[in-house]
Amino acid sequence: MLRKTSPNNLILLALKKADDSNEVILRFFETKGEETTAEIELFRNIERATVSDLLEREEYELKPNRNRLTMKVKPFEIVTLKIKH
Repeated sequence: MLRKTSPNNLILLALKKADDSNEVILRFFETKGEETTAEIELFRNIERATVSDLLEREEYELKPNRNRLTMKVKPFEIVTLKIKH
């Protein structure tokens, strides 16, 4: 499902099925203390993607570009994405 994350200061923490749906949870964090632009690429097209909290409650929606997501990440931020593909 996950093809790659970049840049290399983003570390994958979790890739699992969502607790309350058939969506996938992707959790990662920024390791260098730098604001960065995250690029997430999947093997499949993304139908819907939302940023969620650690309890998987949706906060806001992201706009996927086919099988890719791009978003700003703050220094040392932990990001949880809920993805439907």
